[in-house]
Amino acid sequence: MELVQLKWPAPDEGDDCEICRYSLEEGILTVKTLSREVVSPKIKDSAVLRETLLANRDNPDLFEKPNRYRRFKD
Repeated sequence: MELVQLKWPAPDEGDDCEICRYSLEEGILTVKTLSREVVSPKIKDSAVLRETLLANRDNPDLFEKPNRYRRFKD
């Protein structure tokens, strides 16, 4: 599973960094953030995070509903 850590310009819920999965197809960027109910945002240790992700890799609720972004030209 390939993931990226994003820092959002307008943080919500007091946390400005999120672990995300993304894809880019036909000019549409799709971003799925980890579910805070499945993976606690309080996890700060990378080994614990990795173990949690591996334990939940088949969980359909591991990620939130995707957000999609498209660049519009002027």
